[in-house]
Amino acid sequence: MPELPEVETLKRALTPLLLNKRLLKLSFLRKDLRFPVPSSKIRKGLLNQAISKLTRKGKYILIHVPGGALLIHLGMSGRVTQASSMTPIEKHTHAVFKFESNIF
Repeated sequence: MPELPEVETLKRALTPLLLNKRLLKLSFLRKDLRFPVPSSKIRKGLLNQAISKLTRKGKYILIHVPGGALLIHLGMSGRVTQASSMTPIEKHTHAVFKFESNIF
């Protein structure tokens, strides 16, 4: 499990890649990784919204959009990888985020 310095380092690395970019698509590949949130709320609250800032609260990374934020916990592996498509490449990929310029 990543410690605070690794979470902060990841937040700092993601900030220039995501700041002012729009989240175009979001896929959860495991339903048990989050609280049940209706997909309509995800689409309305997050999709096509420009990322205004990234912050860290403890071991959580928050990706802020107007009116809310997406909360990310890195779990045991502590990995965020960049991909070339929405198709999961890694065996333990749990979510895929497509932004204007990158896929994670």
